Amino acid sequence: MFTPALKTGHMLQAWDDHGPVDGEKASALMRMQRGAEIRMMDVLMVGTLLVSFGLVWLLEKWCQKQVDAQE
Repeated sequence: MFTPALKTGHMLQAWDDHGPVDGEKASALMRMQRGAEIRMMDVLMVGTLLVSFGLVWLLEKWCQKQVDAQE
């Protein structure tokens, strides 16, 4: 488990399962964590777009059905 880093002065400190880590290891852990958050956000945005387009498509089909029923 990785605990997010804290900036203390000019030093970057973070903690993993074995205690505090600093320097390049903390930076690498933070980049990995940010990368995972960005990928999750991308998945959520794509999912939202797909659901939105699907709902618009269903609305268009329903409207067309209503127009065809009146003719």
